[in-house]
Amino acid sequence: MRQPFTLAPFFALILSLSGWAQTPQRPFPQQVAYTQGFKPTTLSSTDVQAAYTYWKANYVENCGNGVYRVKYDNPNETVSEGIGYGMLLTAYFGDKTIFDGLWQYHKNFRDANGLMHWKIGGCAGGIYGQNSATDGELDVAMALIIANQQWPGTTAPHNYQADATYLINKMKQHETVVTGNGLHVLKPGDTFGGEDCMNQSYASPAYYRAFAQHVPADAAYWTNMARDAYVMLNANAHPSTGLVSDWQHSNGTPGGGCTQYGFRNGGVDYLYDACRTPWRFTIDYLWYGTADAKAWLNRVTDWVAGPAGGIANIKDGYHRDGSLAGGYQSICFTGAFAVGAMANSQSRVDAFAGFVKNQDLTYERYFGHSLRVLYLLALTGNFWSPTNSQPSTPDTQAPSTPTNLAASNVTQSDFTLSWSASTDNVGVSGYDILRNGTVIGQSSTTSFVVAGLSPSTAYNMTVRAKDSAGNLSAASTGLTVTTPPATSNDLVVYGDALNTSWQNWSWSTGTDYSGTAVVKVGSYSMAVRMYNAWAGLSLRSDNSIRTVDYPGGIQFWAYGGSNGNQLQLYTQRDDSGAESRHVAINVPANSWKQFTVSWADLGNPTQVKRINIQDAVGSGHSLFIDDLRLSTAGAPPADNQAPTAPANLIASSITQTSFTLAWTASTDNVGVTAYDVYRNSTKIGETSGTSYNLTGLSAGTTYNMTVKARDAAGNTSSASNALNVTMLPANQPDAVIYGDALASGWENWSWSLPGGSPNFDNTSPVQVGSKSLAVSVNTDWSALSLRSVNAINPAQYSGGLRFWLYGGPTGAKLQLYVHTDDNTNLSATKALDVPANTWQQYTVGWNELGNPGTVKRINFQDRGQRNGQSYTLYVDQLTLRTSTGARQAALEQPLTASLSPNPSAGLSRLQWDTPDAGKLTLTLVSLNGRTVSEQTRAVQPGRNTVELDFQNQPAGLYLLNAQQDANKRTFKLIIER
Repeated sequence: MRQPFTLAPFFALILSLSGWAQTPQRPFPQQVAYTQGFKPTTLSSTDVQAAYTYWKANYVENCGNGVYRVKYDNPNETVSEGIGYGMLLTAYFGDKTIFDGLWQYHKNFRDANGLMHWKIGGCAGGIYGQNSATDGELDVAMALIIANQQWPGTTAPHNYQADATYLINKMKQHETVVTGNGLHVLKPGDTFGGEDCMNQSYASPAYYRAFAQHVPADAAYWTNMARDAYVMLNANAHPSTGLVSDWQHSNGTPGGGCTQYGFRNGGVDYLYDACRTPWRFTIDYLWYGTADAKAWLNRVTDWVAGPAGGIANIKDGYHRDGSLAGGYQSICFTGAFAVGAMANSQSRVDAFAGFVKNQDLTYERYFGHSLRVLYLLALTGNFWSPTNSQPSTPDTQAPSTPTNLAASNVTQSDFTLSWSASTDNVGVSGYDILRNGTVIGQSSTTSFVVAGLSPSTAYNMTVRAKDSAGNLSAASTGLTVTTPPATSNDLVVYGDALNTSWQNWSWSTGTDYSGTAVVKVGSYSMAVRMYNAWAGLSLRSDNSIRTVDYPGGIQFWAYGGSNGNQLQLYTQRDDSGAESRHVAINVPANSWKQFTVSWADLGNPTQVKRINIQDAVGSGHSLFIDDLRLSTAGAPPADNQAPTAPANLIASSITQTSFTLAWTASTDNVGVTAYDVYRNSTKIGETSGTSYNLTGLSAGTTYNMTVKARDAAGNTSSASNALNVTMLPANQPDAVIYGDALASGWENWSWSLPGGSPNFDNTSPVQVGSKSLAVSVNTDWSALSLRSVNAINPAQYSGGLRFWLYGGPTGAKLQLYVHTDDNTNLSATKALDVPANTWQQYTVGWNELGNPGTVKRINFQDRGQRNGQSYTLYVDQLTLRTSTGARQAALEQPLTASLSPNPSAGLSRLQWDTPDAGKLTLTLVSLNGRTVSEQTRAVQPGRNTVELDFQNQPAGLYLLNAQQDANKRTFKLIIER
């Protein structure tokens, strides 16, 4: 009998296939063993899972209709950066539903270039920040590649493979640029930046290599992007700390052309953009074994482990030289350094990751919690490469061998070596030059000047190529180059024997003119044994010699003993007359080195009778001398070409009395030897580097700065661009009520405290100095009360009160108020919620206390919410602040501001967060530089919302400058109709 047809098996099959499609091919955790680097033993995938669960619960929102978003710091907003972070996290954790919803959110808010507008109004939509931010797009594209590995063959609701290709192509078209000199630069957005303005923390060389694999047609382009990322990283990184700036020019200048956009400190410091850089470059090392990444990461983490005081002392901001620019601790910084330590050693990554695992997250928000999960994924082996869950095979292919060696411009002492370029599967990074089988130098081009040679000597030259992975080619075919004989007019003092017109007048020294142990020129060398600290080799001419006849000075070869030799050379014009200037001669151990001592080095003596080489350190030495001569070689051709002028002067670390001036290096046909620094047209100093610290300046004063470059011949460039630098205004002294002790003129009038008095000498915890004030609270009436002997006029301290509080294990709920006399006339109260087990700084303006006319007593009282629990409150650095002090504090605080909607029809809102009350000046400027509107608004400490009405302005692009005291922000504002 025929069975009736039923849909049940069909639906079961569909459901089964649907479940299979949702299952990731690489479920979390993967815990891959990276073939490069070290994974910490102090972290586990359980730690990562807990961090991800918290992040998802607090920052992911279901908008409905299959759309998800990541909440920004303002939870009513979403930024493309957050979508990128979210898609990476959900791809690696296998959360396909959320991943698809985040990708749909990206698609819903694309600009005309096919990239996501950088800030959106939450689930409701609305474009708050127009055009793209490249870091978000990079992470989204990488996440799509990971998703294509997790759920291969997916075509609905999204085709991951095709979508990744689409986005990578859009980024190449709109978010990268190739400069005139061939440098491949990542723009920070699709409508701004490029060669003169870029963000190093966006650069993702590991992603570029993955893009090259995903889009083979553009493999060479993305490979060049990866290569040039290191060119720009190394150009910007500080030589000792390795720290980079938030923003830069592609030539490495901190800030670059980005300073016009109002980034904090002009974008020149290592702050909340740059802090991500170690994470992004470590991925390139873990996945691809890039040697340049390891070198930079080791420099940075060496600084963290050493001069910075260790991972536990890292703060949330530094100048590139390692001096502090922040005051708090954030996982954004410490976590990235922990990832960077994966390139260093097991012990370092264990220590750094162990600290990060237990780091306090009380004040972290969207940014910190998102980065934390990404950092932990990398640390635990769960940020796997899209190629077989393992790092791609390291580059082990050596470059081809250099060919066609040739020598030109051969003289007695040097020649130019050239060759045909090698090729490499990735790229040749440089060449090693070998003389007689020993490396004597490197070149990034296909030529090298071989110097310091001897006349009539044959040298065997070879060259080998190398790439950035450290692979070396075979050495080229050798080329023998013979230098011409010495000019017959040189006066040879010692060749294979002492000149017959010279005599040995040495003291405490043994000499052998027929030494054969080591020989540089000819058959013999002069073996010299110096027996004591006074020993000296002295050779005397029978006749006085005019130095003008031998303009090349004194030339000789020297070979040091096992520890090398520290010597001094000088001459005398007669047998026992005055000595010339002494010249230091440092002879290397167990190798020959040629020395040329000019008459100028010796103080320009006009005659020479004796040549003396004496021990300089007093320990006695053995050495060998060969081919000692007075040279007739003329001075090199006169150098009459001045260096180019220094450029791009910038001032940083400005205080009341000092600042650091920096500039872009000059170039010269021979070489720049120094920079002269001018203040108000007067030279004040010189330096061989490209920065100079100015001190001893006057507060509130403007200085006009210029710099000139100089070469060894004394040629001086024209002056750089002028830069006016204004010092911070002079501080009127703040009045410290309690520092390490109660100030003179203040008394303790506290009540209901155990023992009747607080402990003014508490030693732990302490925030400032060596002591803090400890207050034990065991009743709802307990209060710390400090009385001034003389009444205080608040007008003299218009910055109000500033202090640190530490709440102990349970925290504290207090009220702050003042008395205008000893016992009555209370001010308004200010509620203070003090966190547990951490210091927090408070600033309270007089307006918050009802603007009292005088202050006699300052009171911190429990608000009666103890629930019967006793606790200890700690107070430190209680200060009455002057207005200047308040302004300085504002400069020290990170000021945040945002403008939305943007674009708008003319109505926008400016959100302005500030620690101080004051006047906010708003200036709207057209693109031709004309001010079209200027207005002022009063702002109070905290968050201010300013409504702006520009409906009477024509449609177009404007710059809105917002400034309060020294704090300034500039926004691009688009008005549409």
